Amino acid sequence: MVQTSHGGDGLSAHRPARRIARLIAGVAGAFALAGAGGAQATNGYFQHGYGTASKALAGAGAALSLDAVAPSVNPAGIAFLGNRVDFGLTAFNPERSVDVEGAPTQPANLLTPGKVESDRPWFPIPNGGITYRVDDRLALGLALYGNGGINTDYPAFGRTCPNPLGGPAVPGKGVFCGGEAGVDLTQVFLSPTAAYEFLDGWAVGVSPILAAQSFEAKGLGAFAPMSKDPASLSDNGHDMSYGAGVRLGIQGAVTDWLRVGASYRTRVEMSKFDDYDGLFAEDGDFDIPPSWTVGTALRPVEGLWILADFQQIQYDEVAAVSNEFPAGTQLGAENGPGFGWETMNVVKLGLQWRASEKLTLRAGYSTTDQPIPDDQLLFNILAPGVVEDHFTAGFGYRFSESWSVDASALYAPKVDVSGANATDPAQDVEVELSEFSATIGVTYRY
Repeated sequence: MVQTSHGGDGLSAHRPARRIARLIAGVAGAFALAGAGGAQATNGYFQHGYGTASKALAGAGAALSLDAVAPSVNPAGIAFLGNRVDFGLTAFNPERSVDVEGAPTQPANLLTPGKVESDRPWFPIPNGGITYRVDDRLALGLALYGNGGINTDYPAFGRTCPNPLGGPAVPGKGVFCGGEAGVDLTQVFLSPTAAYEFLDGWAVGVSPILAAQSFEAKGLGAFAPMSKDPASLSDNGHDMSYGAGVRLGIQGAVTDWLRVGASYRTRVEMSKFDDYDGLFAEDGDFDIPPSWTVGTALRPVEGLWILADFQQIQYDEVAAVSNEFPAGTQLGAENGPGFGWETMNVVKLGLQWRASEKLTLRAGYSTTDQPIPDDQLLFNILAPGVVEDHFTAGFGYRFSESWSVDASALYAPKVDVSGANATDPAQDVEVELSEFSATIGVTYRY
């Protein structure tokens, strides 16, 4: 039986399985203690990577799995990880703003000229996982990880607003005349995983996905005339939604120096946000879109891996995300307005160099097409997920056979997208986003 090693992280000696329950409980408890975070939005509202090592490689890893959070990319990869527990925590800093130019020309226009920056610049984002090699063929694992929206929180600054009864403008507050405005979307995934090495160095894997998501919108009351249910449009606190899907994957070694992998995640069917069925299309439906990834890992010399992944996130499969605004129907209706996002294609490149027995260095770059058309900016003031390029770097240091630490950092340069206000074409809207994050992770091999 071939036991594949990724940068020295080969299969560990098996120990009693009764320890798994305690380790799972520890990972889950640490994840809950850190909080799920609601602000990670690099590829739309998906993270660029999940485990600490993967983050340092710009999220590449379909063909080469490096930690127990691997089911977030390719469940087959846990077949080659041995027995381990990984936990990481990210400090994430998105800088987002909206800049409006031009005086309103339409009576119902809500936007006023000027630049406004979102508050809440820092967020914690945890990830964790455990893997266990049952025998020479079968490996089991459990991963916890999250996604989020672009969590916005625009202040309630003073301004003049349209008079809902007609006539002269009246005093008001906030971007949309409803006071403090923004959205908060958090998604948490629990993925029990099984991987089977059907040939030496080749494995298939399956990860059922159990998902929970939380959402809040505030300050959107002025859109009530456009909603089929104004009472379920805004300012209803956090609402919960639950659902399930599955991710399938295959990974293997073509030669000693070339690995390949592929995975597919189904659409994750979620229960509806009943408290916001006057906002999201299809009566509050907000499913998680399907995606697929293919990748290669090349080792031209001993100790060096070059990774390349291609990922497609099919945002166009979810009406609440992809429907254009305005759509000719009411907010919350079967074919109601959404954010106008398009399917996203992401290219990820990563380098991993084993500098010594203890030190591993990593770097990465990813790029994607812009998911938000320039005529869909009004609603995307709430979710300006416009960044396109990501530069990453990190390292891993192994203290002993059992313990190691990893770190990574990400910088996404500022991107701004501008276009006409959908409700007042004489006015220009520009949304802007840049990002920085730093992650620290700890691994225990047992």
